[in-house]
Amino acid sequence: MVTGPEAPRVSVLMPVYNAERSLIDAVVSILEQTFSDFEFLILNDGSTDGSLGILQQFAESDPRIRLFSRENSGLVAALNEMLSHAQGEFIARMDADDVSEPTRFAAQLDLFAAEKTLVCVGTHVLLIDTDGRPIGVLESPTTHEEIDASHLIGHCSICHPTAMFQRSALIRVGGYRSDRYPTEDHDVYLGLAEFGRLANVPEPLLRYRIHDRSISAKNQELQRRSAELACRDAWERRGLSGMVFEADAPWRASSSRESRLEFALQYGWMAFNNQNRETALHFGWRAVVLAPWSRKAWTLVACALLKLRRHPQ
Repeated sequence: MVTGPEAPRVSVLMPVYNAERSLIDAVVSILEQTFSDFEFLILNDGSTDGSLGILQQFAESDPRIRLFSRENSGLVAALNEMLSHAQGEFIARMDADDVSEPTRFAAQLDLFAAEKTLVCVGTHVLLIDTDGRPIGVLESPTTHEEIDASHLIGHCSICHPTAMFQRSALIRVGGYRSDRYPTEDHDVYLGLAEFGRLANVPEPLLRYRIHDRSISAKNQELQRRSAELACRDAWERRGLSGMVFEADAPWRASSSRESRLEFALQYGWMAFNNQNRETALHFGWRAVVLAPWSRKAWTLVACALLKLRRHPQ
């Protein structure tokens, strides 16, 4: 491992599994950061599509990329493996289906420089659909007190692919715990808050992709249970009593028609209210396909069509 003045300031960790559709945009968004003193660790986690070939081409053209490839072992193992190879003072997370804005790293490092007690910094995100159409900005709390209070009752207030950590702090909490998957990031934030401070840059510096695919009710329950266990661990470590876990609402559609309809309407109206009318129409038609009898679905379609005709974008 390189240490001292020759080590890069930031190590970017990006696991990849069957992400060929969005991978080029994700990689380019990192390589085109205005802050360039980083290494880009990418681990191909047993992809069966064309992801590895795309990554090999990028690795041949940019020496900042350190490419690893092996059989699939899952997200937590991939993150911890990359963390063990990282050389930077800071660890930046990235996902293969998202897009970082060019000033993301610079803005996060500026906040670290201004507040020396910070151990993790995230950002607001712009939600986009599968095809990259904008939905709307999702704002998160920005102060440590607000973020930690939210985490302690089960709400995750730092979007993981936006997170930048002090590497020493991430190592101090033991990295990512496999027994807290799929809320391993929430568990890390709770641990970090016990000896440092958390923050979010109040700008949407990552485009976060909302996928069409849904998750099973079984996996939704696993997410809820894992988050609650992480919270209960933190309550016990901190000696907190009377705490109540509040994050029972699902954050993504399940496989049921009712759940997919609910989220299509939610994202559609969010897009509509953020002047993203074409996106609203896309979700409106999806809602109609799911429930042709739904007055709410047809209302969204009608509103989006009327606005598109009167105020074309």
